[in-house]
Amino acid sequence: MDNQGVRGLNLIWVVIDSVRNYHTDADDRGKLPVMDALASTGVEFTNVVTSAPSTIMSVSSMMTSWPAYYISRNYEDFKYDNALFTSLADILRYHGYSNEAVIFFREGREKLNPLFQSIARPYWPPDLRHGKKNWTNEDVSRVLYRFLDAEPMEPFFLYLHYNCRWDPQTSSTVEAALERMEAAGLLNRSVLVVCSDHGYPDPSRGFTPEGLKRQRLTHDLILTDDNILVPLYFQFPGCPVVTIDRPVSTLDIAPTALDLLGVPPSASDGIRANLRGSSLTPLLRPSTSSKHSDAKVRVDARLLGQDRRATAIRGRRFKYVVHHDRMGPDREELYDLEEDPHEQLSLAPSSRPGIQKKLVELRSEFERTEREAVEFQFRYLLEKLRRQLTGGSLDAQPSQIRSLLIFGACQPGFLAPLARVTESVFSAATVDVLVESELPNEGSIASQRCRVLDNRKKRFDPRTFPRAYSDLIPGVYDIVLVPLSNAHARGYSHILRIARRLKARKLLLLDYNMRLYYRRQRPWFFPFRVFWSKRSVYHAEPSLLVSDGFMLIKQLGRRIPTYFRTGE
Repeated sequence: MDNQGVRGLNLIWVVIDSVRNYHTDADDRGKLPVMDALASTGVEFTNVVTSAPSTIMSVSSMMTSWPAYYISRNYEDFKYDNALFTSLADILRYHGYSNEAVIFFREGREKLNPLFQSIARPYWPPDLRHGKKNWTNEDVSRVLYRFLDAEPMEPFFLYLHYNCRWDPQTSSTVEAALERMEAAGLLNRSVLVVCSDHGYPDPSRGFTPEGLKRQRLTHDLILTDDNILVPLYFQFPGCPVVTIDRPVSTLDIAPTALDLLGVPPSASDGIRANLRGSSLTPLLRPSTSSKHSDAKVRVDARLLGQDRRATAIRGRRFKYVVHHDRMGPDREELYDLEEDPHEQLSLAPSSRPGIQKKLVELRSEFERTEREAVEFQFRYLLEKLRRQLTGGSLDAQPSQIRSLLIFGACQPGFLAPLARVTESVFSAATVDVLVESELPNEGSIASQRCRVLDNRKKRFDPRTFPRAYSDLIPGVYDIVLVPLSNAHARGYSHILRIARRLKARKLLLLDYNMRLYYRRQRPWFFPFRVFWSKRSVYHAEPSLLVSDGFMLIKQLGRRIPTYFRTGE
């Protein structure tokens, strides 16, 4: 097989962070003038729904064409598994493309590293450092210009991530970058994609920084259209000038780019990448019917193992929102976006036949996609745990374990697959669950071998716990399993104090990426895993090793100083 791009076109993908899909003078997050220029010369999609209103989640989903809630279970310990998901860069690399990514914020350069090949150091200006939290837009363009001046070998995939916040010159900076690429003749040999990762809550709708702070909200929890709709533009040789308003997803961008490049979505010989989105190229022919005409696009605020989860199912006219952790009538919302574009009045619950029918339809779509996601996570986590328990790490085979307690604080979304995984791995054990979380649906967890114990208090108190719960857990468990929502165990001090006093032959900690932690005597070993994973960064910028070392020393008190990961 000839591993060269079929048409030899480059892919240039420009993401401008936090731009809404409409103009506004309320703040600096409105649609940019450079986008109007792109619409006048290429393809504009005006009804694009992001997979998640959070940058790391959104970019990960765009680059893999998988919904964000599949990729990881917890943001703080975000883990992209490149053995499971095939990124756009992986596909293009197989077909002979190089990949260079310039990302303005340090967290993105680190968390998204498995998705991209960060642009090589020779292209960085001498004064630019990875340790700088946020590069300016001018910094991003300076790297780009050094890359262009080097006359890179083609075809390539170039990813540029700018930031519209705090920079009134963002539009002109991006416009200048596009002009520089056009002057070099690249735009005539490239597919150009310009979009945002998510929008931003609009002050004109009542969202202010002060108001969000009072309500303990961050923008990633908001599912209104100002926050989940994004601008999207394509330009390529011979492209039409057309505006398309059908609802589409950011998951569709990568398949569309591959289609326009003429590159098949295969990552190795005979293996086709399993992209969840669909190519939008049929929509460029107005007479062509498409399944996108009545698409229902899912958006997720937060991941499976996080609190305050919310999901929206957005169609052309109606939007359904469900709050996973709530119980009662305010769990669901339904909005008619034609009659109520600012989403001020929820129609759920409703006795009107037409509205009730639409509510049932969108709720069914949510339940279907949620079942598929939970089943996916169950299979993935089951395989991860089984692999870690091979080799006798428990001093016993999993089939020999007779009793197990899942104990602590755990989000319901993660608890259900965790209970199933535990039952499957420890096939002869009875599994008890005692957690601080209020469970909306205990029936999704309990089974013949798994029982949910009655939590008599909202929060466990180490001073009174043994006496208050002695009738529920009087015996000795083979294993007490404590799930952690973050690798540093922040907020778990009271849980760990109680767990160490429970009668158990083995105490295990488990994070949301299904990594086990055992009691060890060498607390200095685990941090070296973290440093080793960033070795390429330290090699290029040794000063970061010193600063990260000081940060690690400060954090050691918050880590789990006597529990360290084993297994993969």
